[in-house]
Amino acid sequence: LRFGKYTIRVVQSGYATARENVTISAAAPSRRLSFQLQRNAAPAPRPAPRAAESDPSERPAIYTGSIYVDSRPRGARVLVDGKFLGTTPVRIPDMGIGSHIVRLQLVDHLDWTSTTRVTAGQESRVSGSLERIK
Repeated sequence: LRFGKYTIRVVQSGYATARENVTISAAAPSRRLSFQLQRNAAPAPRPAPRAAESDPSERPAIYTGSIYVDSRPRGARVLVDGKFLGTTPVRIPDMGIGSHIVRLQLVDHLDWTSTTRVTAGQESRVSGSLERIK
C-alpha cells in the first residue's frame, strides 16, 4: 500500500463488521492488526435499494462479487472451497470477497485446481483445461 490513511473493514456473514483506521507512513511502514468479531444476534436487514440519482457516497458497501467458471471440455463439476456449485460454464453470484479455491472435476480427466480472488462488485473469471486420463 502507498503511504496514507486507510479504513480497514473485516466482514463475515453473521458477525458485526469490525473497523479500524490505520496510517501507513515512513515512520510506521507496516502494521499488524487483529480483530475479535462479535456474532450478530440476528441477520442484519439489507438496506433498501436507493434511487439511481442518490449520492454515490450514501450507497451501501458491497462485500461480494461473482465468479464465472468455464472449462475445456465443458460439463465439468465446479467446486468452490470444497462445495459443489454447478457444472461449466457457470456464473456463481454473491461470492464473499477474498481468495477462493476452484476445483474442476470430469470423469476420465485429471482434477484441475486453481485459486481466484473475488473483488467487491467485480466478476472473477476462471478457465481450466482438463487433461484426459490415458
